[in-house]
Order: sequence, then C-alpha cells, then structure tokens
Amino acid sequence: MKKIITYAHKNLSSTFVGPFTVLLEVVFGFSLIFTASMLVPSHARAWSCALSVSASTINGGSSTTLSWTTVDSTSFSINNGVGAVASVSAGSTTVSPTKTTTYVGTAVGAGGSVTCEVTVTVTTPPPPPSAPTCTLSASPTAIQKGSSSMLSWATANATSFSINQSIGAVTSAVSGSKSVSPTTTTTYTGTATGSGGSTTCSATVTVTAPPPPPPTCHTYSVAVDGKIKGSVNKNVATFTIPAGVCPVELSFSSYNLPNGTIYPLTKQVLYDNITNTYAPGTHTVGPLKLACNWQTDL
Repeated sequence: MKKIITYAHKNLSSTFVGPFTVLLEVVFGFSLIFTASMLVPSHARAWSCALSVSASTINGGSSTTLSWTTVDSTSFSINNGVGAVASVSAGSTTVSPTKTTTYVGTAVGAGGSVTCEVTVTVTTPPPPPSAPTCTLSASPTAIQKGSSSMLSWATANATSFSINQSIGAVTSAVSGSKSVSPTTTTTYTGTATGSGGSTTCSATVTVTAPPPPPPTCHTYSVAVDGKIKGSVNKNVATFTIPAGVCPVELSFSSYNLPNGTIYPLTKQVLYDNITNTYAPGTHTVGPLKLACNWQTDL
C-alpha cells in the first residue's frame, strides 16, 4: 500500500482572507504541486473606536474637548452635529452642548462598522454674585473747626470696606461708625468690595470757622453816677454809654420839688422803659405821662 503524508503550507497559519496556494507532497518519490481555492474565515485584528472628553461635566455655556481613536477603520463620524471627521485614526474637536448629550462615534472598516460613545453632562451654572452696595453718612454734616462729626456706614454683599482720608480698612465691613475731626471741608469716600465687584459711597463734612470771641468790656460794680453822662430836658432823659462798657441795666425815677419838698416815690413819673439794659451808645428815654413841675433824674 502506498503511504501518503500531507501537511499544510506554512501560510495556512497566517491570518487573511481570500484564495491562497496549498502545497501537497505525496510520497511516491516525487512531488506534486497543485493550486486550490479556499475561503478561510477572517480572524484579522478587529476594527475599533474610542471616544473621550476632557471634562465630562460642564456648566451651560462652557465647552469640552471631544477626542477619538480608531483601529483599522476607513472612516469615522460622530453624531450630534459633529459629522464625519477628516482624521480617522485620531483627532479631537471642541463641543459646547447646551444640555446633557451622548456623543456616538461610528467607525467603518473592511469587515463592517462599530460604535463607541461618551456622555457630557451639562449643569446649570450658579447665579452670578450680587454686586455690593454701601452708604456713608456724617452727623452733623457741618461743624466748627476743632469740633467732631460721626461717620457711619452700612454695606451689603461686601467682604471689606475702606474709607479714604487716612482712615483705611475698617474692622466691621457690614456696618460701623467713626469720629472724625477735619480741619477743612472734607469729602470722605468709602469703597465696598465683594465677590460681585466694588462700589463707592461718600459723605461731606463742612467745616466753618468758629465765631469770634465776645468783645471785652468793663463792668461797673457800683452806681454809674459819674460814669454815665446824661441830661434831662422836659422830662426826657438823654444819656450815653461809653464804648468799652458792658451793657448795663438802668432804672429811672422822677420827683417834684415844690417849695423844696421831696415827695415819696409813689409820686414818681412812670417811664416807658423804667428798667432796661443799654449797650454802649446814646439813648433817650421819655415818660409815659407828664406832670407839672416834675423833674427826671438819671
């Protein structure tokens, strides 16, 4: 009996698709070579794709980078408005979804297609911080030089508050007060700063000169006879308070001298200002009623 030994050509251990040549050696002392066509299932390296993002969670209005890689693919496309990409094997693009979105990539190769995906979660951004506000007031708003005024402030949405004119940052940014003694009219400006920005407020303190001191005058501690000169004419008294004399209070009396007799005070004439205070200068005083032979003394 003839013995036949067969073995596969070494190419049969390779991975490929399509016709190939098979060498069969028949042991008869000679070799016979022939060609056959066979279909061998493909076990080629599988085509694949991968999608990734630089940030999987973003705030609305923000962006993220979408990146991909493929293996043994002839084309690659991504849904949600991205479309076919120019660089199939690897690449990236920027996306700005307005809501949570899943991006699906489709890689097409010789043996078919495969998909890969990645999701970008979109969150609602927090509201912007509120802008700070402040008020600054002075009480009183007008002082005499050498006096003081109280500055008061109040803020909202502020983490710090400072005032110019060498006051600087205050300890309590929310509210507080400080005494100031400007020597000239001064405007104080406060600056409130917070996460929402900064703002200013101001208050002005008007400084006026103090009033002049009262004039120096002399006070008489005794009767003014001889100090104040006056005269009486027809019951009208005219007198002069000299300059430099403090205002003085004067009283007037009148009497009748018939036959040298002095009448008691009950007989005196009433003057319209029997007691009054007179400043330096010339003054005239008349009676309320007159009587015959009456004389008025100062």
